[in-house]
Amino acid sequence: MSDVPVVEVNNNIGVLNTGSPHYVQFVTDLDKLDVKTEGQKIRYSDRFKAEGINVNFVERKGDRLHVRTYERGVEDETLACGTGVTACAIADWMLHDSNSKTADNQQISRDMIALGGSLSVHFTPTALGGFEDIWLAGPAVRVYDGKCGLFLLSNCKKNDTTAFDNQLKADVEIINNYLAAKGWTADSTDSGLRYRVTSQGSGNYPTANSVVKVRYKGYLTNGNVFDESTDGATFGLYQVIPGWTEGIQKFKEGDAHIKPIGLRAQGISKSEDTYIGREVMLKHYESRAWGTMIGPFGGCYAIRANLFEPIPPNFLVDDFLITFRALEQGYAAINDLSAQFSGGSTSPTTADNPREQPAPKEESAPIPATDQTKAYELDRYFPTIRKGEIVKHKHFALAYNEDHEQAEWVLYYLTRDRLNANWAPRPNSFRPDPTVRTGSATTQDYVGSGYDRGHLCPAGDMAFDEIGIDESFYMSNMSPQDPKFNIGIWRELEELTRDWARKYQKLYIVTGPVLTDKPLPYIGPSKVTVPKRYYRVLLAEDRAIAFIMPNENSNLPVMDFACSIDKVEEITQLDFFPQILTGNYEAYESKLDKSAWPINQQRMARRVEEYNEYYH
Repeated sequence: MSDVPVVEVNNNIGVLNTGSPHYVQFVTDLDKLDVKTEGQKIRYSDRFKAEGINVNFVERKGDRLHVRTYERGVEDETLACGTGVTACAIADWMLHDSNSKTADNQQISRDMIALGGSLSVHFTPTALGGFEDIWLAGPAVRVYDGKCGLFLLSNCKKNDTTAFDNQLKADVEIINNYLAAKGWTADSTDSGLRYRVTSQGSGNYPTANSVVKVRYKGYLTNGNVFDESTDGATFGLYQVIPGWTEGIQKFKEGDAHIKPIGLRAQGISKSEDTYIGREVMLKHYESRAWGTMIGPFGGCYAIRANLFEPIPPNFLVDDFLITFRALEQGYAAINDLSAQFSGGSTSPTTADNPREQPAPKEESAPIPATDQTKAYELDRYFPTIRKGEIVKHKHFALAYNEDHEQAEWVLYYLTRDRLNANWAPRPNSFRPDPTVRTGSATTQDYVGSGYDRGHLCPAGDMAFDEIGIDESFYMSNMSPQDPKFNIGIWRELEELTRDWARKYQKLYIVTGPVLTDKPLPYIGPSKVTVPKRYYRVLLAEDRAIAFIMPNENSNLPVMDFACSIDKVEEITQLDFFPQILTGNYEAYESKLDKSAWPINQQRMARRVEEYNEYYH
């Protein structure tokens, strides 16, 4: 789980963010507490009513903590909340045990009881007053069987089915009827996005690389406001769903308005490249709702008025409810969007019409506007590539190999300051990478495969920046990993890498699959290669080391897999840091000094005794 950098405690109350914001209050006689009434008082108090907060009530009984949780969005008590139980365990230690003497890096454990069952929480206090290595464990228990009336079709393409073509015709007819009823005319983009510009600004057109600030408002078919951002949402156009990337380029900076028009009927929706408006409204809510099945890029779905028969109590998390409240009224669609582009960083255009912009060259993959006036900071550290395209994100770059539907390598750097920064929430929003020109793998490729979507650049290494951690969930950053490998020795190597970055202040890291092994199996409709081995190359100011590990469970020490950079280059047929490791520094490639990279023996013990047993 996400690290927790700050915990606010006072008397018997703790406030912290474990991926979601939580208020923890220790009480007596928990069983008789009116959780809904008392939780609402806190959730809608002056301090928390704007953003909302989950409220947890805790009572210690013997050596266990009993927890009941009021969850925002649901606005009622839930059977269990994983981030809430974790928050309660950490708050308990802060309030009752933090003054006790503990050894450095000593892991703390708490046994928890929620209405949904028993759980255990493990965490390690840091010297700076935060917490890391946070784990939540417990059995998976079936609490409800029901019928889902939600139709899902992941990664729909135009030529997949005749059903799509039929539905597309129906969508177009609905949109045309809607426009006629309003007395509107609408323009159309090359991909089929219908839009109206109701007033135009006087500034520059944004480009696909621009960072913009947008105020938007979404409506139901009865005219009620479904969602809005009055203060404005700031984002890069290369980071959002294709409809926004395309649509916002149609109006100028200033007091401009645009209306993407779209209805989505019951059945199959339009695909990623023929976007319609309501996906904008759903993009904020779908990642937790059906995060492994749909996503804001390429996810295809339709919504129906009756989703569950019946909706089980205490089942839906807050992000479901925002969308589903509209459906409870019987709406099969949420229709149009008003957006106002009120400024931001825009790139110069070569013509008034952004359609006439030249196609971007491979070497000019999108990077944040703040970096567009200087050289991309990772350029000098790029390895060579065997085949594919280089894709640059805000804090990491990768070489995407279309033949294997994954990156040959991912490059980024870690610093002590980045690791000590306040951590952004972990989004868990896996989705295709819109900047991969050939198209990346999708979540559907992993469904039922038995393999994890293994991060190459770990989300935890990007958690210092909200955009960085969000981009780390692009499928271009994923590779099929054995779950025991992912949660075991690979995780330990990631943790050790953070230890070394703190010790040596800055590390450049290249990691990826070994794609030269033959033959290699594959998974999913996109035929994603399943690697037999993975590598990691680390470069500090005055030392270097590399690792090659089999994609399987292991009880061996991490250092058993250490090797020289030359060895990884021989196996992968890549050249690492070719612009850096020259002259006197070239010796770093052949040298292997394990003693220069101290390890934490407790991490290995925890891996062997706990993580490796997780799937047994």
